[in-house]
Amino acid sequence: MGTASRPASHPRVWWRVLVAVLTASAARRPVLAKDVGTIVTEPAGIMELGNVLVDEVRDLKFGIVNRTAKPVVVSRVRAGCACTLPQEPPRAALPPGGKAQIGLRFVAAKVSEGAFERSAIVELADAPVGSVTLTFRGTVVRAISVRPAREVTLLPNDAATATWEQVFQVRSNLAGGPRLRLGAPVTSARLVAVLRETAASAFEVTVRPQQPLPRGRIDEAIRLPVLEPAGHEPLLLRILGQNGPMLLAIPASVRVADDGSGNPLSASVTLFQVPPLGGSPPTSFRASRKGVAVADITCTLPPGVTVAPTEQGTSTVLRFTFESEVVKAGGEGKFEIGTGCCGNLALPYAIRRATGNAAPR
Repeated sequence: MGTASRPASHPRVWWRVLVAVLTASAARRPVLAKDVGTIVTEPAGIMELGNVLVDEVRDLKFGIVNRTAKPVVVSRVRAGCACTLPQEPPRAALPPGGKAQIGLRFVAAKVSEGAFERSAIVELADAPVGSVTLTFRGTVVRAISVRPAREVTLLPNDAATATWEQVFQVRSNLAGGPRLRLGAPVTSARLVAVLRETAASAFEVTVRPQQPLPRGRIDEAIRLPVLEPAGHEPLLLRILGQNGPMLLAIPASVRVADDGSGNPLSASVTLFQVPPLGGSPPTSFRASRKGVAVADITCTLPPGVTVAPTEQGTSTVLRFTFESEVVKAGGEGKFEIGTGCCGNLALPYAIRRATGNAAPR
């Protein structure tokens, strides 16, 4: 009696059977949290707000999706900044696959001008993770922006005839709002300001000095009337700086301490010119108690204080001497130092009176 032969098994057949069994098993078994992930946010990354006006309050809507296998509860929402106000979160449990909306209110007035990034934390109960973070960012801007800034500081000029030019770029940030229109700039007779429209709601203001400018500190204002949008206050631009070298004192104040000896006390201060003119420092000098500038360096002093200048290279050392009566009295004040080349300087001074354990006089 012959034996029936069995068909030879093919490896590919067994492989297909195994894949089919595993697939069917995976389809029947329950979905576990570790397989599908956890709690995800919408948008998935950082919410981009773009430009936000300084007085704007913007409501933001985030979504969270429960991709676990059991319900999840939002216990509370914590903001990381006083500028962010969480809205009431949903109280009902979020079922597997369910989605909830989380509201945040952003108050731009509580954030400094410029780029920002803020976040809020959503605390969860009965979830594989304790919390998720909602993040947003943007740039807080004024309705009308000015670049490089509304106030600029120029570098010191070496001479009264030195020329400079400062350009301000003015642009509206009111998307879809009324067109920006500016009036003619208003400034002092020491400056020339020219307004030019470069595009819709965009302008350039070019400021140059009239010649010659007086030496000393520059503090000039340019007023730009805003014709549209209606009701907007004028823009105020400022230019600060120094025309001619600037006087710099080191140390920046004069301080002496009463040692109880009854002798006059002295302290020295070195005056520098920034930038240096080169060569010798001013050679004329006069101490004055009336503040009349009659020399290259004029020092206004109170009674009982004298000053002696010494030239050291391109700097001038002032040695102040306080008489004994002034030292006994103590007190504080300032010396007014004026020059014919570098403007004026207020130099504070202070005299610390003798303590109780000082030597008797």
